[in-house]
Amino acid sequence: MNPLDRSIALGPLGVSLGQLLLALAMIVALIVGAWVGRRRQVSVGDLLFNALLIGVIGARVVFVARYWQ
Repeated sequence: MNPLDRSIALGPLGVSLGQLLLALAMIVALIVGAWVGRRRQVSVGDLLFNALLIGVIGARVVFVARYWQ
């Protein structure tokens, strides 16, 4: 079993380690983006969410295409 497939129980909510790491990476990216963006007067929050959305939709399209049978 892949270590990222293991799940962690947060009360009644079960979250896989991969999903938890993805959420943590997004939070870190938002914090670093806000810190760097404030210095250069650029908003990066929308860009990060758009990149996440495109990535999730792209992964779903590839999954459906792979298991089309």
